[in-house]
Amino acid sequence: MQCMAYGKQKNPSIQWIFEKDNDTSEYYSDSALLHQRIISYAIELNNEFPANGIFGSFTTWQLTGWLIDNYHKYQNEMKDIPFRNMSRYNRIQAKLDGVESKVNSLKGLDLIEEKGMRKASRGEKQTMSLSFTHSGYLLAWIIHSFEEKIRPASNIQIYKVLEYNYKDRSSSFDLFALTLIKKYRSLDVFEELIVSTLRGKVDNPKRHIDKMSELIDILSIPDPRNAKIFYSLWIQTLNELEENQKNIVIQYVKLNISKMIERHLRYLRGYEELRFRLRDKPNLLAVEGICSKCPHPCPLTMNLIDYFKIEKSPYIPSGMTCPWCGSSNTLSILLPYSEW
Repeated sequence: MQCMAYGKQKNPSIQWIFEKDNDTSEYYSDSALLHQRIISYAIELNNEFPANGIFGSFTTWQLTGWLIDNYHKYQNEMKDIPFRNMSRYNRIQAKLDGVESKVNSLKGLDLIEEKGMRKASRGEKQTMSLSFTHSGYLLAWIIHSFEEKIRPASNIQIYKVLEYNYKDRSSSFDLFALTLIKKYRSLDVFEELIVSTLRGKVDNPKRHIDKMSELIDILSIPDPRNAKIFYSLWIQTLNELEENQKNIVIQYVKLNISKMIERHLRYLRGYEELRFRLRDKPNLLAVEGICSKCPHPCPLTMNLIDYFKIEKSPYIPSGMTCPWCGSSNTLSILLPYSEW
């Protein structure tokens, strides 16, 4: 999917915030840069993630005033006619609608939430009080982590947000994920396995990410570039769980992978039938193979743990025979997460 198409989509996407000027450009569009600067206001309000759950609130008016002083495009515009001779009130008023439009987009992505009405700073009117969500703080620090100089500080804050998120939800998978990121941190691979992966995911124009929760869920699936390291720690942590918890975690990951596989299917009906038959077997995953001789798509069963060991896409499993033409070793499996 091309970068510029995101602005035309009905559903909001994280990729709006990382849209490029055109298909070949390395530079973000003006709309993306404004989105990013608005999100960075989260760090202005709370320089460290507030682990006690207290978040700084703001209004669109306050945000617009901050952008006039801290967003390079607005700063440059304020030096030109007619802005140069405007009062600060009128400068904010001139930019307010544009900022409010971007804020509404970020609300749709659950990065900003409404906190209720409060008295406006001027007059007797009421105005909406806003706050950044956990996801908003997470994305703000991911954006900051693109700058190498402040990456160490960003890594610390990203860890804090993820830790808070996993503790807050406290499902079997969240407890597993919390243990896993603690190991990453103690072994000094958190930057490599988590922060670097997050940067790559949000900045990838091929992937439509609807919510930050989707992005966090994908952290449970190994990045092919780090498969060996991930697999070793993932299995180690999984084996520390009780059997029931282990099956819950495996089933959770299996469901996430299945959603990704489904986007690339050529033979949906056959895949759905196999996936249904495997519904009570959390350790078995339905995948789709493509024969290089027919070529014909066919649903296949793989052990989920073996699937994690695959490092290269497409993968050619040994000893498998195409059920359509009978050819051996001609089936290949596309790893859907390779696009990440």
